[in-house]
Amino acid sequence: MPAVTDSATPMRPTYGAWSRGRRARFLLVAAVGYFVANKIALFFPDAESILTAVWPAAGVGLASLLLAPRRLWPAVLAAVFLAGNAANLLSGRPLANSLGFMTANVLESLLGAWLMRLWCGRDIRFNRVKDVGALIAVSVLANAATACVGAGTAALAGVASFWSLWATWWVADGLGMLLVTPLVVGWAETARAGLARKPGRAAEHAVFLLLWCAAAWWTFQPHAAIAFLAPKPYVLAALILWPALRMGHRSVAFALAVLTCLAVLSPAVQSGPLLWGGETPYERILHLQVFLGVIAATSLLLTAAVAERTTAERALREKQALLAAIVEGTPDAVFATDTEGRHILVNSAGAALFGRTPDEVLGRDIAELFPPDVAPRIRELTRAAVRAAGPGTREESIPVAEGLERSFIVTRGPLSDADGEPIGMFGIARDVTEMRATQEALQESERRFRHAFEQAGVGMFHGDAQGNFLLANRTFAEITGYSADELTRMTYRDLSHPEDAAKDVAAVEALVSGKCALLHGQKRYVRKDGSEVWVNRTAASVYDEFGRLKGVMGVVEDITERRRLEELRAQVERTMRHDLRTPAGNALALAGLLRQENGLDEGQKRMLALLEQAGRDMLDTLDGSLEIYKIETGQYACEPEIFDCLALVRGMAEAMVRTERFPRVKLDIRLDGAVPDASARCLCLGHPNLARLALQNLLVNAMEASPKGGTVHVSLACGEDCRVEIRNAGAVPAAIRDRFFDKYATSGKTSGTGIGTYSARLMVRAQKGDVTMRTSDGQDETVVAVHLPRC
Repeated sequence: MPAVTDSATPMRPTYGAWSRGRRARFLLVAAVGYFVANKIALFFPDAESILTAVWPAAGVGLASLLLAPRRLWPAVLAAVFLAGNAANLLSGRPLANSLGFMTANVLESLLGAWLMRLWCGRDIRFNRVKDVGALIAVSVLANAATACVGAGTAALAGVASFWSLWATWWVADGLGMLLVTPLVVGWAETARAGLARKPGRAAEHAVFLLLWCAAAWWTFQPHAAIAFLAPKPYVLAALILWPALRMGHRSVAFALAVLTCLAVLSPAVQSGPLLWGGETPYERILHLQVFLGVIAATSLLLTAAVAERTTAERALREKQALLAAIVEGTPDAVFATDTEGRHILVNSAGAALFGRTPDEVLGRDIAELFPPDVAPRIRELTRAAVRAAGPGTREESIPVAEGLERSFIVTRGPLSDADGEPIGMFGIARDVTEMRATQEALQESERRFRHAFEQAGVGMFHGDAQGNFLLANRTFAEITGYSADELTRMTYRDLSHPEDAAKDVAAVEALVSGKCALLHGQKRYVRKDGSEVWVNRTAASVYDEFGRLKGVMGVVEDITERRRLEELRAQVERTMRHDLRTPAGNALALAGLLRQENGLDEGQKRMLALLEQAGRDMLDTLDGSLEIYKIETGQYACEPEIFDCLALVRGMAEAMVRTERFPRVKLDIRLDGAVPDASARCLCLGHPNLARLALQNLLVNAMEASPKGGTVHVSLACGEDCRVEIRNAGAVPAAIRDRFFDKYATSGKTSGTGIGTYSARLMVRAQKGDVTMRTSDGQDETVVAVHLPRC
């Protein structure tokens, strides 16, 4: 039957945790308690009119020190000293005697508390055998020393002989310590922690208390020693086992206190006869003191032993439950066998490997669980683990319930009894099949990445957050002129052009700080030989699964030759713009003069007007190329004006029809879904020359892409903006769809530079507009939509 112990009671707070009010209340309670205990004791029968059979004040003083922090001890001793003297003086004792007695009492409490704290530590609750043993030792030994002070005081005062008073003091104060100290400490802890009892337990306590009081009262009634029905003291010794085994030290201490009160005040002790004999009150009190000391020490030791065992059993159960939860909760197979290979432990994960439950595996031999070709190997490994000096780990392939071979990392070790004799072995097996497959896949992926990294046609690098190169491929080494090994000892700053250094540092800091996710643009590197190389660099931050920055990955493309060709092309274009303006202007003037001649029919005049318009368009185109250059270099400033977009489209269409540039392709022009009349207009806001050039490039692309006999549909709409939609048969090749508006993007054409759509979007966006494209293989058509601001 488990005892009710206080192992869950929290440790007493330290002095620093005690508030000033709490300290004051504690001192007041200690002083009042000591005073009351002193006064109560004087009601009991005494020996030589000086000391009582049990001196409870000794237990109150010791308990007060044990409950208090050590820094409060001087105040507690002072409070006890004053309270004791007050009680003595009110009882009529002389001041000198009172001071001597209280000095002995204070020294008694101080020495006892100091020794108990020294032996048992600060948290003393008498639920350990060590605590009770220390209390018994203090009650006997420490009290014997301090009793000399009290006996000496009485002897000097001439009240009693030294040895007579010493013996009485020693026994009475020792019993007070033994009986009252556990009572005060236990119930003070109960009051502080607010421990509540269950109704059933409270009823049990009540029943015991009634029986205990009845047995104690009956035992200490006057009886003849030979009376057959006279109760014997051992009845009380047997009855005290009930609270000792089931109720804990507080109930035992309370029962002992009740027994003491009933016994000391009983007629058998005061008048006799007492079961143990004793002709005088002194002899009867001495018999009673011996009995109380023995039953108190025995019951308190038994209670503490039961409490310790209960605590140990509870701790063992908790450890076993924790171990079972860990073993059962782990996904690893946990097992143990005896020396013959029979399973004495297995968790659910281990049993599942055999397609069984743990109960179905327990007690079975290795040969019953493993295939015949595998069982001998497992048995030999088991025997080796039993003989081994310690655990060992190895990777094994073991067949499981599905008949498949799976890889396990298995740890086996010996099991021994208390004498060190082997009794079996334990094992833990972790299934690493998927982990090994993942590792192999990762290694293969790393090999493929390394191959792609090294063989890539563009430069690639991996750097850390500080800008150091960690990896560099062959192409990057060729671009910079350094070897891959040299690059790993360099930073990006070592390659930056001096004029770009500050800008590069700011860009990289923005990347690694998370202010931007991607760096993309052209920059210059300084090669190992000192020459410059232009590159198109793209770099991005790399993060781990926890969102922490691991470094930077970058791709670098050498564009030095491309930039040289672009510069050469720009120079040629600038030269052509300058050289072509003069003949174009002359042709325009000549067409104007010829149109003024007499005798021309309407057809001739119309052809000359078209020639004159073509000259103007050529000049506008030359001017437009200059505007494109300004847009690309960031020098263009748009000054919008109102123009008729429908007139622009009509003029381009008429010129294409008259010149028969695309004789087999038809043009269909509509405004808001209908064929526009001569007076219809679609007014837009922008730069008319740039708008004409952009629409011309897109319309020419559509005419060129259309099949013979096809029709290019040009639809204009004036809603929230000016929208021009050019639709032609045929889908854009998949290879250039994502870069349809990029520079030099072309496919399947024997002529052309691939800058028509690029320059068209550039010019439209310069006018605060935009160009989009959608294409469909299913419908086999392409639609390019131009959006311009409306006036």
